[in-house]
Amino acid sequence: MDRARGGAHPVPFTEGTRGAMHGERIRGPLLEGSAAIDGKGNGATPDAPLRSAGNLLAVLACFSVRRPSWTLTELSREVGLVKSTVFRILATLEAHQFLTRDDKTGAYRPTMLTWQIGAAALVENGLHGAARRFLPRLSERTGETAYATVLDGREAIHVDVFVARNPVRLHAEIGDRFPAHAVAGGKVLLAALPDEAIETYIRGGLPAYTDRTLTDPEVFRAELDQVRQQGYALNRGERQGYVVGAAAPVHNHTGTVIAAIAAAGPSIRITDDLHAVGRVVREVADEMSFSLGWPPPVLGNRETDTKCG
Repeated sequence: MDRARGGAHPVPFTEGTRGAMHGERIRGPLLEGSAAIDGKGNGATPDAPLRSAGNLLAVLACFSVRRPSWTLTELSREVGLVKSTVFRILATLEAHQFLTRDDKTGAYRPTMLTWQIGAAALVENGLHGAARRFLPRLSERTGETAYATVLDGREAIHVDVFVARNPVRLHAEIGDRFPAHAVAGGKVLLAALPDEAIETYIRGGLPAYTDRTLTDPEVFRAELDQVRQQGYALNRGERQGYVVGAAAPVHNHTGTVIAAIAAAGPSIRITDDLHAVGRVVREVADEMSFSLGWPPPVLGNRETDTKCG
């Protein structure tokens, strides 16, 4: 039956909408009937406000974990808009505290206000809810503080925490940040990146925080290879000498690593095989991934002993 004229009708399924369904950047008009973007940001049309909003969102969408900072020139080239238009967009985002500008390099980075919007997405895509279910389970099985972490540039940031009930325990809070190469969760997230992104991180330096921090590029690359092979990473006191722990990746329904969960505690108590802790964390991370729609992997050479201690 034909739809009555003048009634509501769905937005056509175009290449742009198909990309949006799969998390890709939308290249076409955001709304049916909006004027096409001319690539220069010029010209007034009845749909100019919609086009301006689309331009702003296109600029904001460029910022990601893998590319957290951009200069004006880089953004202008990336989104295909003249610098004057991009500058006005950046000035607006900076004025409203969505972006901050580095005075030395001129590069722009997202602020915690932008992160809060992303945190809302964590709730929507199930990560937050899954963390609230599985972190207590991980803490109970290991007896240590458990947390979920994501990568933010060169840092691993806690997005959810369950503090252990032991009198002597590791205290952690949501929003805590650590250098990714010096903590177990950061290693897991780095190991999931493409080789080019890993090399970019290494070129940025591997500073030492304790005498156990991995600072040699070759040794660090081998460590990430080991993380991929065994399915978990260890922290042997590499950020703080008195803290050790293990982390494993959390996958979504597409198989993408969206976070890491970890268990960590004082080295004076975790005296048994740290790999045993890693296997427990890996098992709980797999269960959490399955709850998010990740199909069970072919574990192959993964060990089946998941006893802790």
